[in-house]
Amino acid sequence: MHRLVLLLLLLLPACGDASSDAGSLDDLALVLVPAADGGEPRGDLDRRLVSAQEEVRRGGDVVAALEGLGRLYVAKARLAQDPGFYKLAEACADGIARRSPEHCGGRLLRGHVLHSLHRFAEAEAVARRLVADRGAFADHGLLGDVLYDRGRVEEALASYQRMLDLKPCLQSYARAAQVRWLCGDLDGARQLLQLAIGAGSHRDPEALCWAYARLALVELQAGQLAAAAEQCARAQAIDADAVSVLLARARVLAADDQWDAACSVALRAAELCPLPEHRWLAIDLLERNGDPAGAAALAADLRRSGARDDARHFALFLLSRGEDRPRALALATQELAARQDVFTHDLHAWALLANDRVEAAQTAMDAALALGTGDARIEYHAGAIAAARGDAAAARTHFAVAQRRAGTLWPSERADLARRMAAL
Repeated sequence: MHRLVLLLLLLLPACGDASSDAGSLDDLALVLVPAADGGEPRGDLDRRLVSAQEEVRRGGDVVAALEGLGRLYVAKARLAQDPGFYKLAEACADGIARRSPEHCGGRLLRGHVLHSLHRFAEAEAVARRLVADRGAFADHGLLGDVLYDRGRVEEALASYQRMLDLKPCLQSYARAAQVRWLCGDLDGARQLLQLAIGAGSHRDPEALCWAYARLALVELQAGQLAAAAEQCARAQAIDADAVSVLLARARVLAADDQWDAACSVALRAAELCPLPEHRWLAIDLLERNGDPAGAAALAADLRRSGARDDARHFALFLLSRGEDRPRALALATQELAARQDVFTHDLHAWALLANDRVEAAQTAMDAALALGTGDARIEYHAGAIAAARGDAAAARTHFAVAQRRAGTLWPSERADLARRMAAL
């Protein structure tokens, strides 16, 4: 889809030169391209996109119609994991700005696009202006999301608390749960996710499935495999192909050593959403199941597009296989310049260790451990760095935490953790 968008951007006249007449739709040709790529709409979201495009074409309240269409394009981008739809959402925001430059809904839409494209500094500027000008619950949510990704967790929590005060709902409960989880509070995260699910609606299946998937992963981290599987089953009853749920279910099945089923589910997730995280898990499971040819083919595809699609998980994939370590470090450094959350610090630490910069790796790992997240991957990496520094006691401590939560690790990581523990 994003290739189609780029082609259209080249073929269409520059939007900035289009008529500024509020009644003209000449500048909106890009966002009015048939949402189903010329075919029949598939699924409820595609049908809603077609309906929203028709609303814009009718030419009534074009600004309101564009805002609704832009929100649907953001939802489509998240569901399909296709950045081309973010460009369409941004084009909707541009159309709103030409008609009503200070329109808060258009500015919020632009902020979500900027955040999704990892343009965090620009997104923060938009969010702060919105909070000052309007202060709606969604404005505080956007600001919190940006601050969260930039590693400013206390500020993010304050934004999420304001969001909760204004409107307790799935979106606000889920965000608060994510901060609780990030700070190592599994019980608090579980309770807030249960509230999020209770406040959710089948009219927004994507958000509801995401909340179920997050709860499944919290239960998995707590070692509650049956509870994790139950949350996945509830979500799949809503949408059997929700990618967030497929990924969670594959991880739960792998933690229970149901390797064949885990591989099948992971491959379906990678087919629907070929991002590095999904492909990496599928590759790991194919190798674990004795299909090196299938794993090699998928890995070749991942190497072609991984750095562009998701640099952080692609770098982790390279490091897990001992491939192109300097490139992995360069990607990690690039990511750290954009966002400073604990997972990017962890990636940076792991890449530094792979490049024999042990002391620098420890400094980076200190930042990754600062919130006490207790994530198995972070603890596994922390143990490896401690062992490289000759601190066997610290290594054993970190490895013990990772081992208790090893069900959340990829198969190759579990195997490497076991080897490193035995080596101590």
